[in-house]
Amino acid sequence: MEYRLNKALEILERTPKILNTYLENLSDEWIFCNEGEETWSAFDVVGHLIHGEKTDWMVRATQILTES
Repeated sequence: MEYRLNKALEILERTPKILNTYLENLSDEWIFCNEGEETWSAFDVVGHLIHGEKTDWMVRATQILTES
């Protein structure tokens, strides 16, 4: 599939609601568990997404604007 902003938005705009639905009211056992070394817990995944939003958004915005 070729990257197109309008198609990307179909997924991106749903992400916060989906994460909230999956993770809301779960015990710490579910939030912080992983499958062993070099695997990620739900906490790690959400932290990674937040870090990307804080540090990589300008690079992504530039890419989107130049490819639109």
